[in-house]
Amino acid sequence: MEQVRTTLAAVAEDLVAHLPTPTDGARVDRPWGVLRQAGRHGRDFCNVVAVRLGPDEVDAAVAEARSWYAALGQPEHAWWIGDSATPPDLEERLAAHGFVPDPEQPSATAMVLDRAPTVAAHPGIEVRPLTGVDDLRRMLEIDLAVWETTEQDRASLFADLGTTWDRIRAQHERTTYLARLDGVPSAYATLVMTSSGVGTLLGGTTLPDARGRGLYQALVQRRWDDAVAQGAPGLVVQASEMSRPVLERLGFRATGTVRLWADLARD
Repeated sequence: MEQVRTTLAAVAEDLVAHLPTPTDGARVDRPWGVLRQAGRHGRDFCNVVAVRLGPDEVDAAVAEARSWYAALGQPEHAWWIGDSATPPDLEERLAAHGFVPDPEQPSATAMVLDRAPTVAAHPGIEVRPLTGVDDLRRMLEIDLAVWETTEQDRASLFADLGTTWDRIRAQHERTTYLARLDGVPSAYATLVMTSSGVGTLLGGTTLPDARGRGLYQALVQRRWDDAVAQGAPGLVVQASEMSRPVLERLGFRATGTVRLWADLARD
């Protein structure tokens, strides 16, 4: 059991390094770390992770990462610094290169679950994987009801749902679930199986008027069940401050902190 927990904690710390790369994404593995672009534009999808550098290697690594993302047309990226990252003063060195704590999410908590979650029964909830474009549209409508978006972003989300669905369906390690409350689509969340066989919780949103009804718990339970059925020893997640208390109540435990350092676009 201790070996399982050690494995889960290692994946949770450097989670992005263990995720499959989408067919329209890119990845470079270096002896000192991993540079990954997850197929979409923006800093959230451009991450440097699993960083193990010597003190005299930081400058060259920063220059390489900036050059690589610039060549992909990505003006911004972020370094995700776990507790095992080196050198010990890496964050101070990144700050000297102009990096700043990520303005949207400066940190996350690495968490693991190695036993079935503690989930209360809630009637009226049905959780199942997306099955096609109609489910994808319902999922996006949940997002639009929760997050602020521009009219241009809204239009682009629905511009070609068929292509988006084909892209999602091609990611065989990834399953997104739609949760219905009394028959109404009200929440969604994603499970990704990592290259190391560990289940990962990604994304997810619940409609405001459906919160507190057990949808989040049901989505965790379904992902646990499906991950274990595929041989996973447990689940991992990098949780926001909002998600951490809920996950702790379900049985997740914190194993470390990941700090996000952003290289923002420069004039």
